[in-house]
Amino acid sequence: MIGVDFSKFADANFSHWSWRRLGGAFVLCLFSIILIDQLAPRQAWKSRVGVQRQEGTVSEQVILRWRDRRDPRGFTTPEEIGFSSDRFGLAWLSGSTISIRSDGPEHNFRGRSSYELTDVFAAQYEAINGKDLWVHEYMIQGARTGDMRRAVLHAAHDPAIDAIVIALNPVWLFNDWAIYTKSNQRASIVSMKGAYLSDWLAALKYNRPSSLLGALTSRYFRFVRDRYPNSRRLPRISGVGFPLTKKTEPPDMQYVNARELFPNYVFQAPSSMKKYQKHRSQMLRQTVETNGESAKFFARMLRTLKSSNKPVLLYVAPLPEGIQGDPEGLEFLKHWIEKVKNFASIYGGPNIVLHTDSIYGVQGEIVHRDIAHLHYGQGVVDEVAGLLESDLGLTLERREASDLYGNAASENHAKD
Repeated sequence: MIGVDFSKFADANFSHWSWRRLGGAFVLCLFSIILIDQLAPRQAWKSRVGVQRQEGTVSEQVILRWRDRRDPRGFTTPEEIGFSSDRFGLAWLSGSTISIRSDGPEHNFRGRSSYELTDVFAAQYEAINGKDLWVHEYMIQGARTGDMRRAVLHAAHDPAIDAIVIALNPVWLFNDWAIYTKSNQRASIVSMKGAYLSDWLAALKYNRPSSLLGALTSRYFRFVRDRYPNSRRLPRISGVGFPLTKKTEPPDMQYVNARELFPNYVFQAPSSMKKYQKHRSQMLRQTVETNGESAKFFARMLRTLKSSNKPVLLYVAPLPEGIQGDPEGLEFLKHWIEKVKNFASIYGGPNIVLHTDSIYGVQGEIVHRDIAHLHYGQGVVDEVAGLLESDLGLTLERREASDLYGNAASENHAKD
């Protein structure tokens, strides 16, 4: 098959263009976009909201606000979720630390082995401050601090949200080895309300010019904004790559020896943390002595939350009990917590409550499947609910007691 080498194609056809011809081409492209935008269907197709892979959501009170990571639109709008000002909107922002994949039927939620802590919270509480409850779930898979920054910016300026809960991941918060996850949504921050100049400067580091152009023009052109869901409607030709270039040889990767960069750490985990060796090593590689890119994102998160004047709860996802038998890990966590508290005192405000004790565990049964993810986490839901009442001063109205866990709970839920 004959391929297209775009670099040679561009040199051969466009290298001698004058500025006048380039300007004319730009005007023609802009006119074409405007024309297509006007002719495109007014009701654009949109993919199913959220990232739940099972049929529907567990609770009708949980609104999934994050789209598929391939969708550059990023987050859903109040209009798409059916915004209603007479309901209390509680946003719960997190990576997959709020995602449960139970390994036993006794921990199934209403008969399901896959669910989020937001589903459990919505099943237990029906109102906050006398208003019916909506839980806005910002569960970003594999979220790093750069991804969480966008979620915070969105939730802080969303009129449907009255209070915010944020789970801080002890493995990734200050980890400059991975500031973002692979996603088409990085550039969307430049089109979001309330973005700082520093957000723009950071976006220039981590985005292609075409992605930034798409984000900036998406607010004006539906054709650009809905390019991903509309492209899903096009017929697909399997087996044909684009561009059709010759496959390059993989580069000879030279991996960095982490022990040379972190001479003060012994990455060999003690027996109590042997099961979590991989994530423990990732946690110890965070930059807590200096302020890297992730720390800067966290500082901007706190500044945005402060200016929102919405009540905010920051809690740290609990680590396994085995951390108590890990002197090196405990020493690292001491400095990690000091840095989190220092940032909260400098960049936060009176509307923000930080709770770090949860990193060493919470009351109730906690079943970890790795260092940050859970097979069962009712204790985290109870901890968050208690902090919303005691520290944020919210009034939670609990539903009548009912079975939530185990296979039998699904039958009782179906009868309700």
